[in-house]
Amino acid sequence: MEAPDTTAPPEPVLNLERVRLVPYVVAVLLALLGVLTLPLAVHVGSSTPTRSGGARHLGAELSWTRRVVHWQATVLAIAPVLVGVPVGLIIGRRVFTWLARSLGVADDPSSPVVILVGLVVALIGLANVTAAIPARRAARLAIADQLRVE
Repeated sequence: MEAPDTTAPPEPVLNLERVRLVPYVVAVLLALLGVLTLPLAVHVGSSTPTRSGGARHLGAELSWTRRVVHWQATVLAIAPVLVGVPVGLIIGRRVFTWLARSLGVADDPSSPVVILVGLVVALIGLANVTAAIPARRAARLAIADQLRVE
């Protein structure tokens, strides 16, 4: 009878290796969903006559209206990040530690802080780029047309 091969990883580790890409695929799909939802939310929020037009018929300038739409996009981008990143890091660390201990491997999770900060900055930039067209449209809305709608 031959001795077992001690250089090969145990079966649970091999099974884990087979599904290694699944969390990345889920993360990319959720990020894509969020990125696609952001322009829609900015457009709907800025195209409603009472939102941007209410300030316009009270005398708000065009540049102020544009800035409001850009701030709205920034807040819509940052709010989920302020909740999602800390909760994701806490839950992710606990799940990773539990899984690593159950498999008998090293349980030293690392957090890519530079990548997270870069993604947050990119998300804020993307939010403001997508807000450019709705901001221009909200600033150009005719006040008389808005008052007629109300």
